[in-house]
Amino acid sequence: MLGVAFLNRTNFLDASRWNFAVHQLVSVGKGCFGDGPILRLSEAFRGRPVMHSWLRVLCIVGLAGVIPTRISLGTEGQPQAMEQEVNALEQRWLQNEDRPDVVQLILADDFVHVLPIGFISKQDHLAYLRQHPNSFPGRKHFEELRVRIYGDVAIANGIVSTVRDQDSKPKRTAFTDVFLRREGQWLAVNAQESPLESGSKPAP
Repeated sequence: MLGVAFLNRTNFLDASRWNFAVHQLVSVGKGCFGDGPILRLSEAFRGRPVMHSWLRVLCIVGLAGVIPTRISLGTEGQPQAMEQEVNALEQRWLQNEDRPDVVQLILADDFVHVLPIGFISKQDHLAYLRQHPNSFPGRKHFEELRVRIYGDVAIANGIVSTVRDQDSKPKRTAFTDVFLRREGQWLAVNAQESPLESGSKPAP
């Protein structure tokens, strides 16, 4: 909108108003993307009473085009990066779910684990792990893992396959984990699992 306003009034700008216009554009540009060729061009003409209209238009249009580009580059891909962070956290949790020293760094203080016996707090969860070493034996991997980002909230849905030994069939568990980003760190605030029948697949 700033660029359009200046463009419509190009032919009516006197020397002082043109200097003010350039100053405003340079200030806006520096706040968005620092010093660059377009800014240097604008600053070169600051204080000059005469300037061709086409060059004025070039500076204004150039700034109007570059500013949105830099803003979009700053936010583009952010949800994808967050998804990767939560994916990595889920992998770490799965491979260390029987280690209280690791799990305590993943769970928020207000974490709630929903189990058939009721609601379990973070402290209850960690106490169980300490009292029952190697609580979750076997080889584990994600059959599926889907992460959705909603601002500072992430919801992970997946299926874990666990094989205790060579002769046993895989045990499959569906789960939902909810993470909240606090001070730049993802922390689990909720978890719930549901056992699946061996070989069961969702209806198409």
